[in-house]
Amino acid sequence: MFSKNQKLLVVGLVVLLLASFLVGCGGKEPSQDPVQGDQGKEAKSILSDIYLVGATQGGGGVWDMVGTGLANVIQKNVPDCRITFVPGEGLANVKTIHKGEGDLGFMHSTMAFAASKGKEPFDAVYDKVRALFSVYDPSMQFVVLKSFPIDSLEELAEKKPAIRLAVGDPGSITELASRALLEEYGITYKDIESWGGKVLYKSMGEASDMMGDRLIDAISITGTAPMGALQEVATSQDLKMLSISKEVVDRIVERYGFSPAAVPKDAYPFLEADVPTFSFRVIIGTPADTPEDDIYQIVKAVGENLDYMHNV
Repeated sequence: MFSKNQKLLVVGLVVLLLASFLVGCGGKEPSQDPVQGDQGKEAKSILSDIYLVGATQGGGGVWDMVGTGLANVIQKNVPDCRITFVPGEGLANVKTIHKGEGDLGFMHSTMAFAASKGKEPFDAVYDKVRALFSVYDPSMQFVVLKSFPIDSLEELAEKKPAIRLAVGDPGSITELASRALLEEYGITYKDIESWGGKVLYKSMGEASDMMGDRLIDAISITGTAPMGALQEVATSQDLKMLSISKEVVDRIVERYGFSPAAVPKDAYPFLEADVPTFSFRVIIGTPADTPEDDIYQIVKAVGENLDYMHNV
């Protein structure tokens, strides 16, 4: 068990969650059944050879940069520790960690919540993951060309305009959050198409480029404000961000495990006030049977180097 001093540190940094999902890329060999796990097996220390899932060393993505920073901090402060990077993605990483095919992994808090309940997009209950700490909090941002004839999501449902909307890659956290948001306003993708509009599955980069060229009318996107892609679009197009009503936020929080949030007005030049929305957390998870002393050493290393991680 943790000592008193260990508990004081870990209580401040460690959040316990349950989660899982499937990955098809490399990592450690499976150590347990993907759903039931191996409850009778005593786990060995992971510190000598840590597999970090979801980041590419030297890559340009946010997870790549944060992962590189985490690796630097852990390897510098935990003796005889080596970290290997394993490619992955948000939904898949949860199950990878659950199966014991990785030791640390990036994942979304909402997906951990869904996995622990066996809810969409998961096909069973996966609950063999603990979350060590939160990395950052992306928020939902629904941005529309200023000239488009709606000023709220309520008006989108009422007026039924032929909107061309980008919602993220299929099955991504952005797409799932976008679909959930629209459904809370009584709107489905089929509804939008029946109005003469289009739902486009585009990455953030593709969507922002298309909006800059006025090839789409709106982006439903998740990220930490201010997002560089939206700032870039704002240099060539007049934009507005639609707020999400408190009632809808409350329902989404209850059903999907998101959190109430607001995009601050100083995040973008086109905002006149804080914009109510919802957010989730990007977290680092580990298999539920990771030894407590390993958890303590990892969390201690990160907790004592927060200034460095913030700069990353």
